[in-house]
Amino acid sequence: MRYADTCLLVSLFFRDSGTDAALTWLQVAGVEPVMASHWSLTEFSSAAGLRARAGQITPKLHREALAKFRRFAAKRLILIPPKSADFEHAAVLLDHFESGLRAGDALHLVICIRQGATLCTADNTLAEAAVALGIETKKVGC
Repeated sequence: MRYADTCLLVSLFFRDSGTDAALTWLQVAGVEPVMASHWSLTEFSSAAGLRARAGQITPKLHREALAKFRRFAAKRLILIPPKSADFEHAAVLLDHFESGLRAGDALHLVICIRQGATLCTADNTLAEAAVALGIETKKVGC
């Protein structure tokens, strides 16, 4: 099953350099379910808020994007809740600081490992770390 990281999900709802590739990826996925973490809900809201605070989007667009994303998540995503052990495993991954991983990305990787999912991302650092860990990875936008 495909696991979408938040970077990919954000590109579906906010026009950025990854939007076209993300839309193509979603179209290719067809009706196949897409997995994500409950953590992605938090990260998506954070990304939307950052755009609004920076004046990149209007408050109205902020509200509309959040509503659309939540409908998409309810209809299309299989949300996997992080477990306590996931946070501990993510911390171990982060102990290897050379990877450049951020906390949220390490959590995504651990959930992918636990679920046996294919990581789909546009984030180069995340993709490289996933490959190094032996996680099947689909780099979106290559």
